[in-house]
Amino acid sequence: MKNFVRWSWIITLFLVGGLVGCRSTEPATLPPATSPPTPNQPTVAPTPTFSQPLAALVNGTPIFLDDYLVQETQAEQALTSQGVDANTAEGQQALAQAHHRVLEAMIEQEIILQTATGEGVIVSDETVETAVQQSIGEAGGEGAFQTWLQANGLTADDYRQSLHAQLVAQAMFQQVTRDVPTEAEQVRARHIALATEEEARQVLARLQNGEDFAALAQQFSQDATTRDNGGDLGFFPRDLLLSPEIEEVAFSLAPQQISDVVRTQFGQYHIVQVLEKEPSRPLPEDVLHRLREKTFERWLSERLAGAEILRFVDTG
Repeated sequence: MKNFVRWSWIITLFLVGGLVGCRSTEPATLPPATSPPTPNQPTVAPTPTFSQPLAALVNGTPIFLDDYLVQETQAEQALTSQGVDANTAEGQQALAQAHHRVLEAMIEQEIILQTATGEGVIVSDETVETAVQQSIGEAGGEGAFQTWLQANGLTADDYRQSLHAQLVAQAMFQQVTRDVPTEAEQVRARHIALATEEEARQVLARLQNGEDFAALAQQFSQDATTRDNGGDLGFFPRDLLLSPEIEEVAFSLAPQQISDVVRTQFGQYHIVQVLEKEPSRPLPEDVLHRLREKTFERWLSERLAGAEILRFVDTG
């Protein structure tokens, strides 16, 4: 079954396909919270009382425990199908991480749905039905689709709610990232990654004595993805690299200039050389998509930080 939402923060909800709806308005009982709130999650007494157990409460909207347990079970089944042994310490750790990701993704989904409602982002029933019919076709027909639903413990209504949530998330993604530019200032740089400062200083001294950067990168760099091509990172804009320290240095250098030793947050030591700079260069589609994802992730993080969230299950 094709997934319609591609972002990492929500992938855990589709480990075996489809979200289960968690926006029911049916009344329910508020269980005691299992852990104290964090500074971003102030304790606010919810005004309705609930007759069903909750997994979380997001700005007063419940995520029901039964819905969370369905997702938790699907996550466990997916891990088992990937060969994870729940009887090992590593398996237990993987399960705990999956449980945590499932709950956090459901909370994020709820935040997106609430924001979409507030901003007037609407996905029509006709659009959802079109997506359902597409899913049925991809499954091989109505019979195969019903078999798939049963195998995953879902009803047709569950699946429609799932598609609605996905399509709303897609619409919000497009709205939030619509102003990400398609061109940007970019540099082309190369680097040599080393384990210790002593090693980095030794390589830097050799560069300063005129040895070839690419040859030293091929000989010494620990970055297997760029080592063979002399440490070349290609062109990149700001806000793309995993190591902001390297990015900051690269944009501060002039072409052909070599940096001092740069220590990153990952504990490695790098030497950077800028090869070219362009004040405005079109962004490749994959880079543009990554920048849009980062923009959306920041937007979502801001919404989560400003939300009132109570969690009632221990996913640790």
